[in-house]
Amino acid sequence: MRILVTGGTGFLGSHAVAELSARGHEVVSLSRSDAAHPRTAAGDDRVEHVSADLSGELPVARMGADVYLLCAAYVGADARTAEAVNAGGAERLVRAARTHGAPVVALSTLSIYGSGPHRGQAEGALEPHPESVASRTRVAAEEIVRASGGAVLRTALTTGAGDRWVVPTLSRVASRLGAPDELRAVRSSVIAAPALARAAAGAAIRFAEEPDGAFRARTFHLAHPDPVNLIELCERLTGIEVPRVSSEAFARGVEGLGLSPHQTRLLTDDHWYESSAIWAALGEDPGPATDASPDAVAWYRERLAEP
Repeated sequence: MRILVTGGTGFLGSHAVAELSARGHEVVSLSRSDAAHPRTAAGDDRVEHVSADLSGELPVARMGADVYLLCAAYVGADARTAEAVNAGGAERLVRAARTHGAPVVALSTLSIYGSGPHRGQAEGALEPHPESVASRTRVAAEEIVRASGGAVLRTALTTGAGDRWVVPTLSRVASRLGAPDELRAVRSSVIAAPALARAAAGAAIRFAEEPDGAFRARTFHLAHPDPVNLIELCERLTGIEVPRVSSEAFARGVEGLGLSPHQTRLLTDDHWYESSAIWAALGEDPGPATDASPDAVAWYRERLAEP
């Protein structure tokens, strides 16, 4: 099978490309850079690298595939770029996929639900409540993909080698602020990058094989079924010890760091979601909740050692 992956050199996309190649499939890795990612660079003749930007004209003639997997996204604060890459990119990708008769599977994010607390809601139980331009345009991208008959996988906070934001940022913040005991009772949905790649690859393959099956025009939560505490997660993966502080000291620290309300609520409120449907549809075990492999642990400890 031939599968096109957008954002193939990014964090999520590179894991997906490596997983698909390991399963013996041909992969078209579409990204702004035509250089291979280290995960797939070692003489992998199953991966073709194509340079393109989702915000502009796409090389449709080079994008022939049995199914498209959309992993690229803009997560910054510039509204024009978010619209061009996320919403506009989804529209252009769907048109290209239609040319080749390929269905589309798009990675989105659970953050489109906005701030919690959220505790165990399944797909369809919550309306999107995006709190940023990135989230708003990703909701628009979801609608475009579903209208084409495509599938949407709303991903949780993702850990593993290549993560530059979730664990590194939370670890630095938590080690500076400390954490009152009540924060260690807060739970969040997460997923390990290798598990995300397995699920995304499996969904794309299944959708190509059964275009009118379980994935057509569906939305799934892509997370490990068991939520975790983010403070304990950071301690386990990075080796740091987050100091225990009073609630008052934590509140003063939050104010001093200038964290946004949404950033603060990631630590203080539950954000976990019923996520068994995707694994049932795939017939797969999600594996461990976090990627604590030697590669992932080494990655995080190197990141935290950086100035």
